[in-house]
Amino acid sequence: MRASLAFETAKNGIGQLARNAEFLTPNAFEIVYPFIPGRAERPDVDEVEAIFVTVQDNNGRSKSEHRRFMRKVTGALNALSDIPSCSIVDSTFNELSNIVGTKPTAQGPVANRHVTYMFARDGIVNPGSTHKCSWSFHVRKKEFVGISTACVGIGRLLVLGIHLPTLKKDRATLYDFCCNMPPPSAFPMTTTAR
Repeated sequence: MRASLAFETAKNGIGQLARNAEFLTPNAFEIVYPFIPGRAERPDVDEVEAIFVTVQDNNGRSKSEHRRFMRKVTGALNALSDIPSCSIVDSTFNELSNIVGTKPTAQGPVANRHVTYMFARDGIVNPGSTHKCSWSFHVRKKEFVGISTACVGIGRLLVLGIHLPTLKKDRATLYDFCCNMPPPSAFPMTTTAR
């Protein structure tokens, strides 16, 4: 069974979706579903300037598959919008592949991937302002992957998809580590942990 995407919209026009895919890669319909007309509490797609999607434990895609997926999502968002300005040029992704597998299968542990997508309207992202970051504990499953960008009228954002380790006695989590590290003043931090 696929996990549902949780959609959150900030007042500043930034949307956030997060999910644990359990090795099932989301499709474009699952990303745009919250905006489809007919649902009582659906967000207004025309009030969202950028959407960040963080997915953990997915099978991963090749670079061309990521771009094809992003074209489908931006096309669907534009079809649902009265102002069709979602841009594949201003949209991007950042993927972290683990070398050491952590998901047990009959063939042995399977490596998983974690990805953050950014879908943005044309002109909302300052050109050249987007940076990508990622890190993992010993190239294993516990890590973060993120995108930092400057958005017109909003400021600089840092969106991190953080995969937390299992809470065990006397063990610090990656979330605690990240929260205890003060970000540089030029990069205000917003995190979503799932």
